[in-house]
Amino acid sequence: MLMVTTAKAQRWALSNTGTLYDAFENPSQKTFQPDSSRRFAFNFLIPTGGFSYAGRGPAEKTIRQLFYLGPLDTRELDNNNLKYNRLFGEGNLYIGMLRYFKSVQYNREWGLSWQIKSEGDYSVTNQTFSLFYNPTIGDKTYFNNNLNDFGKGQAYHQLSISYRENYSRWLAFGAKLSYLSGMVYSNLDIKNSELAIDKETETFAAYFKGRYRTNFLAGNLSEKSSIVKLLAPFIYNPGLAITASFNYRTRRGLYILGNLKDIGFIYWRRTPYNYQIDGSIDVDADDYQTIDNQVKDYVARDILKDPTNEKFTSSTNGKAEVLLSKTYGNFQPNFIVSKSVFNDNGNIVLVNNYNIKSFKASLITGYDLRKIVEIGGQLMYKRPNVEIYLGSDRLFKTLMIGKGVSAMQADLQDRRQDETPSGSGYTGASAYFGFAMKFGKILYRWQNESYTPGVANVNLKNFKRKKKWLFF
Repeated sequence: MLMVTTAKAQRWALSNTGTLYDAFENPSQKTFQPDSSRRFAFNFLIPTGGFSYAGRGPAEKTIRQLFYLGPLDTRELDNNNLKYNRLFGEGNLYIGMLRYFKSVQYNREWGLSWQIKSEGDYSVTNQTFSLFYNPTIGDKTYFNNNLNDFGKGQAYHQLSISYRENYSRWLAFGAKLSYLSGMVYSNLDIKNSELAIDKETETFAAYFKGRYRTNFLAGNLSEKSSIVKLLAPFIYNPGLAITASFNYRTRRGLYILGNLKDIGFIYWRRTPYNYQIDGSIDVDADDYQTIDNQVKDYVARDILKDPTNEKFTSSTNGKAEVLLSKTYGNFQPNFIVSKSVFNDNGNIVLVNNYNIKSFKASLITGYDLRKIVEIGGQLMYKRPNVEIYLGSDRLFKTLMIGKGVSAMQADLQDRRQDETPSGSGYTGASAYFGFAMKFGKILYRWQNESYTPGVANVNLKNFKRKKKWLFF
C-alpha cells in the first residue's frame, strides 16, 4: 500500500544516441543510416530497460533499512518531526521492439513495440513507520493528523505503433500511438487520522478516514490465477496514450529535440475496489516482534473492508521534454529538461558523451525536482547494425545499495536491528541494459546502389574495377 519500486521512463544517457530504445522513446529519432544499416532492427525479445527507485526524508535510517531488505527498527525515529518521507520510482521495460526502414527518401521508419511500465510516488510520515514497526512511539501519547499518508502507483502494458519521417533536411517528425492494458493500481489518500497511546497498558489506538482505490485484494495475490490476470496484457483495463515528437538541426549544428510523451489514460473496469476508510484499530503493543503483523491484520480486517466496485480512470505520467545538443569532434553534450504534465515532478539533466570509434562513454549529472541529485554513467558499443549498453542514472547510490543488501542478507541472523546501515543522504538505485541488432538487406541511396534495377544479380561495384563500360 505504501510503496511501488520500479525504472525511469527515460534513460537519460540513451537520448540522442540513435539506438532502438531511443527511437521508441523519442519517435522523431531515426534508427537507420542509409548505405550502412540493414532494413530491420529487433531486440530479439531480450528485455531492454531496468529499474529505478529512491526514498528521502527525515526517516533516513528506516528508508535505508527498507531498501536494503533488512529488518526495520524505528525506536530511534523522531516522531515530533512532521515532514513527509518521499518514496518514488518509475519503470520502463521493453519486451519486444521491431523497427522497419521503409524508404531512404524522407528516412521513413515504422515500428512496433511491447513494453511494461510502472510508476509510483508515495508520501509517508515518521509516525506511520512507527505505527507499523515500533510499539514505543516516544514520550508523546497523542498524535493528530500525523498518519495522513497519500500516494499513487500503477503498472500497465503498452503496445505501440510508431512512425517517423524527415520533413526536410533539417526537420523531422515522429509519433507513437499506444494501446494500454492496466495491470496493478493503488491510490491512497488519508484525510484525517488520530493516534492515542496508553503507556501503562502498552496499547494504542489509531483512527483513519480517507479513501483507498485498487484493482486487487491483498488476499488474492497468493492465487496463481489472480497473478496471471494481473500480469497478462488482457483487455479488462483498457487505455490509450500518444507521443508526439520533432527534431530540428540548425545550420550551426545545434540539435533540438522535443517530445510530448505518453499522454494518456487507463479505464479501470475490472475489480475496481473503492474503500471508504472510516475506522479505528486497537493494538496490544506488548510484543515488539509481532507489532507489524498485528497492525497489518487489523488494517485488513477493520479498515480495508466492504469495498464497493466503482469504475474509474487514471492518467499516465505524461511528460514534456526538450533536448539541446551540439557535437564537438568526439565530444557531445546533451542538455535535457523533462517536466511531468499532470504533477510537479521533473528533471534537469546534463549528459556528456565521449565517442571513441565504436564505443561511447557517458557521464550523467542531474537534478530531480523531488530534491535529489543524480550522478550516473553509461558504457555503449554501437555499430551500424548492432548495439549493446549498460548504465545507471544513480551509479554510486546503486553500488551502495548492492553492497548494503549483500552485507545485510549475508549475516541477517546475527545483525542487530539497531545497527545503522552504511550511507548518507537519500537512498536510491537505478540500472538498465539494452541490446539490439539489424538484419535484412542494406538500403542504399540511389546514387550508391550496388545493383542495377532490372538486371539480375549484377553488381556494379565489380564493373567499376574494370575498364569503361557503357550503360544504357
